[in-house]
Parts: sequence; C-alpha cells; structure tokens
Amino acid sequence: MYNEVEQPQMLWYKHWEDLSNDLAQRLQHEHHNPVLQLIDDQRKNLCLYELELILRKNSRSLKDYPPVPLSSSGMLLQLRNRLIRE
Repeated sequence: MYNEVEQPQMLWYKHWEDLSNDLAQRLQHEHHNPVLQLIDDQRKNLCLYELELILRKNSRSLKDYPPVPLSSSGMLLQLRNRLIRE
C-alpha cells in the first residue's frame, strides 16, 4: 500500500519552514561562518534542491508532484558563489 499526498503544493507551503530550519545552521557549520544568513527564497530553493536529491534516490522527482515549485539552478549558483566569497 502506498500513500500519496493529495495536495503536495499545500503541503509544501504549509511546511517549507519546518523542512528548511536546519539548512542555515548546516551551512554555517560547513563554511565556518556563524553569521551566515539566508533569505527565505534561498532557504526555499535550497530545501527544494535537497528534496529533489532525496526523491531522485527513489526514482522520483519534484516534477512528479505538480504544482510544487522546482528549485532554481540560478539561485543555487548565486548562493554557492556567495558562500565561496564569504
């Protein structure tokens, strides 16, 4: 028996903050930068990216759950560049 989320977009918008709470702390630790702050769009995008990685391990994708947003590769690149600069 499989459980499917009936309204994945609603689930995302209701819980994205909970899902992304530890991302900033993890980045602070990884980059040895305790003052690193992420804006909400960066947190959302990073969280979507992490979810995509998890789903791919199970041969799925965020694309399988429309209209859930997809991560923006452009924003991920900007974040990575910013982390390198800092």
